[in-house]
Amino acid sequence: MAIVNNRDVAIAWAMGQEAQGSNFRSVWREGEGLCLDSYSTCIGQIIEDGTIIVNRTRYSSTTSKHQSYMMSAIWQKGLNNKVIVCPQVYVQQGVVTLMGRYLQGETESTETHVRSLIEKYKKARRPDTAVRYLTEARQTLDNMEEFATRFGFTYTRPSLFNNFDTVTM
Repeated sequence: MAIVNNRDVAIAWAMGQEAQGSNFRSVWREGEGLCLDSYSTCIGQIIEDGTIIVNRTRYSSTTSKHQSYMMSAIWQKGLNNKVIVCPQVYVQQGVVTLMGRYLQGETESTETHVRSLIEKYKKARRPDTAVRYLTEARQTLDNMEEFATRFGFTYTRPSLFNNFDTVTM
């Protein structure tokens, strides 16, 4: 595997390919799918059905940069409708395992994140920026519902969007 720049690693991963950069790599793992590692931490995973699991936990400034490259690649390749954003993933023996604790402990964190996106939406000066915040907020809540359904948890979507669902710009 040839070493490429880190932006290209993220793009290769989003396209389903392996690649190696500087402390950043896309690698196939048996039973896990295509994992995107920043140093030795899995920050993204494309599983068998095409779902993309994104770890948005803050680690270091370099890993944050890698996460930014990953999210840009996802948007560039039009894969944002397949993403489950996880505030925390658990890495065990190289396997990204989503646990029930995600839903129990992180629901409040996710709703706080959505509220902050709605506030940014309200304050946005450019229509395209406002739409991006609103889209991310909706997608985050959709991800929580999808995650709960997929893994058999009960989740009730909060009514954070009562005044925002019909907004057009």
